[in-house]
Amino acid sequence: MSAPRRKPAFVASDPVARSSSPAPRSGTTAELVALEKYRMLGGEAHRVLRCLEPILATDRFEIVDTGEIARFLGIRSQAVSRALKTLVDQSIIERGERIGRSHTFRRLDGTSRPAGEDRVVRLEAGARETGRLIEHFLGRNGSGFGRCALRQHLKYGMVLYYLHNGAIAGVALIEYDLAGDRGPTVVHLTVDRGLRALGLGRKFLIQIERHFEGRRLFAHAPAGEKDLIIALLRHGFDIVGQEPADDHLVLILKKGPGV
Repeated sequence: MSAPRRKPAFVASDPVARSSSPAPRSGTTAELVALEKYRMLGGEAHRVLRCLEPILATDRFEIVDTGEIARFLGIRSQAVSRALKTLVDQSIIERGERIGRSHTFRRLDGTSRPAGEDRVVRLEAGARETGRLIEHFLGRNGSGFGRCALRQHLKYGMVLYYLHNGAIAGVALIEYDLAGDRGPTVVHLTVDRGLRALGLGRKFLIQIERHFEGRRLFAHAPAGEKDLIIALLRHGFDIVGQEPADDHLVLILKKGPGV
């Protein structure tokens, strides 16, 4: 049965001016979880979410016209599609069946997907609050990487973070050149100190592999970090080279798809 098409009843005022987080109507756990997810959004995703609020329900899927949202916001349709993917990744909305050339979505209420479900999410350049949380995480776990490194990888590569029980438990800085022959390279991997014994480092690597859908994956590991090198080797990586970096030596490791 096809989902009904509803005329988008967009909010009347400028979504940018109304970008403050929506207040929960009550203090339920589900609503607090949803509120925290809203706070992690920024830029395009938040603007698109404001347009979707009067459209989507939690008990059924509705057709979303990306072109109409794009015209209303004055942005490209590709930007709307990118924002929708971010909202899906953050478990704020759920994608349903495709009807014709349109996609359907429904709003999640904070209980539709387990809050503790582990997953990897890409940090978007506009998600400032999430960026600050990641900076705090890196500083707390003594990674040696901070704001400058995050900005560099957001511009020239990407930053992936690992959610465990709804909290950031790992951060990976990735070098990735779509035009080059080399696959994505993990140049830094940090896992919460208190959770390393649970094997989250290996789980994080598995999620990173899934994120890149079968591409060859590379990793850089300082020669002195034996635990990291051993973990990568146990995960199926092979040492394929080395290169100097500042005052230390870095090993280059590679893992082929499906290995």
